[in-house]
Amino acid sequence: MSTSNVAGMVTIYHSERTVLANVRSYINQVGKLYVVDNSESPDLELIHELQAISPAIVCLPSRGNEGLAVALNRAAQQAITEGFKHLLTMDDDSSLPAGAVEQLLATINSADNIGMVAGGIVDPHSKKAKRPPKRPEIRQELTLITAGSILKLEAYQKAGPFQDELFIDWVDLEYSFRLSRHGYILLTNPQIRVFHRLGIKKKTYLLGFIPYRWRSHNPIRLYYKFRNGTYILNRDADIIPERYKRRFYKELRSNIFKIILAESNKKRFFSLIKRALRDGKAGNLGKLTE
Repeated sequence: MSTSNVAGMVTIYHSERTVLANVRSYINQVGKLYVVDNSESPDLELIHELQAISPAIVCLPSRGNEGLAVALNRAAQQAITEGFKHLLTMDDDSSLPAGAVEQLLATINSADNIGMVAGGIVDPHSKKAKRPPKRPEIRQELTLITAGSILKLEAYQKAGPFQDELFIDWVDLEYSFRLSRHGYILLTNPQIRVFHRLGIKKKTYLLGFIPYRWRSHNPIRLYYKFRNGTYILNRDADIIPERYKRRFYKELRSNIFKIILAESNKKRFFSLIKRALRDGKAGNLGKLTE
């Protein structure tokens, strides 16, 4: 199956050089790749290195840090203008094995009402990444993340653009709910591996001798996560199952526990989480200003 009608996109933001290897893993699987630069001060050397990988790479210049939603919309609208039918969305720390886009495309084209398909997320540093994938069945999902997903651009035009005001985090989850409202289903094909780093792993010793490991996000990232989650859970309460809400508050409690137990700068963490919950309930969105 030809993937020439699939455009890809990746957002860079003070990205590490590992993005070069990640892009090489899927550049030959798409017709064109849009690199959206969200850095306030562009890394011109990195941009030149990216462009040197393939003539199919187009760098959309930086306009400052406008957030993930704006980056997704810039790429989607450019892809529609140039006649592409699907958009592969990748993070700068995500990569794909050979043939992944073809498998994603086959899955999304298997029915007219499929709006988005994702692969199975695997941490590249985990033991699971070294084992051959199992063959679980394709399953319908309530939400998908953008890393390693393919979006039908016809569905994008009907559901509308990603919500810019969310800035980052829950951008893909909000869009998942919106696709559902417009009658589209979302699928995960776990047979397709997406190598994606899930937060930064940290290690400390409790009481000086008990080893403790956890996945850490910075305070600003947690602000967006819990602000946008609170906002969307309230806004879309009619279609979000109770189990999903319970999972959100369980994750909130888990992060609070980790902060108390192991994070430094606890005051900043808790200040931003408190503000996140307040802003989410009030619907105060947009880029965080302090």
